[in-house]
Amino acid sequence: MASIILLSTVAMVILQVTMRTVFSLPLIGPEELARYFNICIVFLAAPYAARCGSHIRMKELLQLMPMKIQRIVTFLILLSAVVVYGTIATAAIVTTLSNQGNVTPTLQMPFALFFLPTMIGFSWLTLEYVGLLVKFFKEPGAAV
Repeated sequence: MASIILLSTVAMVILQVTMRTVFSLPLIGPEELARYFNICIVFLAAPYAARCGSHIRMKELLQLMPMKIQRIVTFLILLSAVVVYGTIATAAIVTTLSNQGNVTPTLQMPFALFFLPTMIGFSWLTLEYVGLLVKFFKEPGAAV
């Protein structure tokens, strides 16, 4: 899905440059659409990266610590991720609900549609990290 969105972004930029330079007829709104596509790519791919364990880690530093400290630090990381992502997801939902009548400036896209990837992405991230937290307690020796 992210590949299709990225390809669409590239195609849109190429079309915009072609229309502007060759035909002197710029398109209206490609910058706003590119911003939306970037939001989609980042926020919809982040939960997948969490599930695959692809987020940035300091694994080597953690491995230098005694096992008991490793578990405490890992727990704090997972808990803080749940709290932060949950807070952002809640804020995204509240912001979207309070701006239902608003639209984006150029494309007149409903604000709810524009903010939907943020709501989905952070809600999904929260659920992924809740799952990792559950795994942390269910399987004490498993890598999280």
